[in-house]
Amino acid sequence: MKLRAQVLAVSEVAVDKGQLKLRLSPQTPLDPVKMMAWVGSQRGASLSPDGAVRVPVQGLQDGPIHQAQRILLEWAGL
Repeated sequence: MKLRAQVLAVSEVAVDKGQLKLRLSPQTPLDPVKMMAWVGSQRGASLSPDGAVRVPVQGLQDGPIHQAQRILLEWAGL
């Protein structure tokens, strides 16, 4: 997960107040329009001006680590 985050220029992956937080650095290769569309398609997700994407933690069986891995895989395909 750390390597994929580095490739996408995700500088932080954390859980905060029941939300998964992934912070994009300004050097991210991700298309901002596609990221906004992705955030808009995720229930309860938000993108702050500082580049932090917040997504409610889902599926306690898998845990937030697996959820973060799935999100990074989706972003790699954008």
